[in-house]
Amino acid sequence: MIAIHWREGYKYQLSCKYMHHLQQDFFAGMAIISQRFLKLDQQILIINPGYAWDGATGVPDHKCIMRASLVHDALYQSIRCGYFCRSGQHVVMSGKMVNEMRKAADKEFLRVALEDGTPAVIAVHVLYKGVRLFGHDAALTPKPIHTNVEPL
Repeated sequence: MIAIHWREGYKYQLSCKYMHHLQQDFFAGMAIISQRFLKLDQQILIINPGYAWDGATGVPDHKCIMRASLVHDALYQSIRCGYFCRSGQHVVMSGKMVNEMRKAADKEFLRVALEDGTPAVIAVHVLYKGVRLFGHDAALTPKPIHTNVEPL
């Protein structure tokens, strides 16, 4: 039997390319190194078809937070996997750098959620405060890889 490998926890898969202009100046001058699904160049985040994400964690999925959750998950994955570089050099992921990147990603999440119609009280007091308080591990811990080695 040939083993397959997968990660659990993804609910959505992008069906077409999405380009997003990051408004947070923190990302100016940064790039995401060659990666199949994610690219960042001149503050344009490109998310290619096939990218999978799990929606907003801890709150019901709703159309007014889907785009925000997509952008946020892509940024957090890039932090977690060390995809960011500046001037051709990998960004060293010190604790301080991770916190700064998280803060910029979280602000972008808030901005997009508000732009897409999330009521301000929910966007600020539930979504933004939630990612600030509980998002640290998601920026650091990769999802485990599972392997199927037993016959079905």
